[in-house]
Amino acid sequence: MSVDAIKDEYVRLRRMGLDGGSALAQLAVEIALLNDADQLSLFRALETWEQSNDGLPPAFPDPDEVTVIEATNLRAREQIRCPNCGKLNPSNQVMCYACGQFIVLNHNKFATQPLNATGDNLPPGSYFGPHSLLVFKIKLSGEIFIMRPQLKPDLFLIGRGVNGVVKADRDLGAPLPAMLGVSRVHLGLMYDAQRCLLTVMDMGSSNGTLHNGQPLYAGETHILRHGDELLLGRLPLAVTFHHPIRENDSP
Repeated sequence: MSVDAIKDEYVRLRRMGLDGGSALAQLAVEIALLNDADQLSLFRALETWEQSNDGLPPAFPDPDEVTVIEATNLRAREQIRCPNCGKLNPSNQVMCYACGQFIVLNHNKFATQPLNATGDNLPPGSYFGPHSLLVFKIKLSGEIFIMRPQLKPDLFLIGRGVNGVVKADRDLGAPLPAMLGVSRVHLGLMYDAQRCLLTVMDMGSSNGTLHNGQPLYAGETHILRHGDELLLGRLPLAVTFHHPIRENDSP
């Protein structure tokens, strides 16, 4: 299907009463077949259409709200976790009920490192010094966020919006993060000054986090590296580290 055909089908589903997430889930296979440029064009077209149709029900219910099906229908059955959004599904399910993606493990070329490496065993690309810059790039839009989480003594929080009880230190903006299931406080970063590295953890987000294609469960801590990939809900982020020249200067 072309970008225009997918948009037309999305509009038809929305006018039938589906929310935006459910409509996107039904079109997940067609969207996955588009190249990156066409996917970006599609999401921008959908954003523009949603902004001009205020009379419809909300396109994307707050991802921080827990659905009834999660709490009841799936509880007593054997379950498998979706590698895309982290939601639990019946073990015989082919497509995730929450995000519409196929439940197939995604083996990424990067090996995710849990926080158990020390000294010389630290993975390549993990060095993050006191002057280093952390850069997140939203792969769908090209938008870039530059951060220095080492300046905060406790968790540096990533999310959307700054109006909640707990506020994110870095707001990923709107409307794309909300459309793709990013929670208000989704991700936490902690700087280890002794070992010069960053660790990342999911903050109990509703739609989950993938780190290099592997689920990052709430409370689980991984080492973040240059070149890593994160998926917050369905929002893909490219991770890069930048080190100023003075990093190599003597103190």
